[in-house]
Amino acid sequence: MFNQIAPRYDTMNHVLSGGVDYYWRWYTIRQVKPNGSAPILDVCTGTGDLAIAYWKYARKRIPVTGSDFTEGMLELARKKATARTTGSQDAPIDFVQADTQQLPFDSDRFQIVSV
Repeated sequence: MFNQIAPRYDTMNHVLSGGVDYYWRWYTIRQVKPNGSAPILDVCTGTGDLAIAYWKYARKRIPVTGSDFTEGMLELARKKATARTTGSQDAPIDFVQADTQQLPFDSDRFQIVSV
């Protein structure tokens, strides 16, 4: 299902939330602030908005990983991250296809795990 809606997901999210999704990201980052240099993981990252927001908030000094089980969403996340963070270079955020119930990471690796 998510592969099918991936191209329209951001627009649908903004419209259906009445634009509140922007506030949710802003609020989340200010309530759960990065501390130190340990990486951040955003599970169910979708098109990567929260992962990108954390990367920008951390002033590009903290590694950020976004995971999602839908490759179509991750393709859009990679393109969006490249466009919003580094222009023509590869995105500095690592986007990984993974099932949130069986993540391929050590349990104590991340300082923040967001959904």
